[in-house]
Amino acid sequence: MPNGSCNPELFTGMKYINLTPHALYIYARDGDRHPSLRLPAPDHFDDVPRAAARYIPYSEGGHMVPVSHAVRLRPDELPPPRPGVTYICSTLVAALAARPDILSPGKPVRDSRGRRLGCLGLVGHARMENP
Repeated sequence: MPNGSCNPELFTGMKYINLTPHALYIYARDGDRHPSLRLPAPDHFDDVPRAAARYIPYSEGGHMVPVSHAVRLRPDELPPPRPGVTYICSTLVAALAARPDILSPGKPVRDSRGRRLGCLGLVGHARMENP
């Protein structure tokens, strides 16, 4: 796929639903120039909690330090399993959920300047019975 703009269902036979508040660019192989799959951000951000940052004074010298308070989905707030559907959420939530239909983004893919472009594949966190 040239630029990752394809319909994920046509490519994999599986429907992927992005539960993160941002688009995901998924690369199939390390060194690929373009993502194999692009999953848009959810249409309704009200359904996906976002992190909020606020600044607090540092105790010495009055320096300001950003502190993020992430409000994340909890595993009990994830949609129920549906045949043919895989959900993608944060690593923390996916690990706590430990469901086979819940994945998280893989290792970050960065450009030569260190900017994050996407992720290398997806990661499952469900316990495997017979690896």
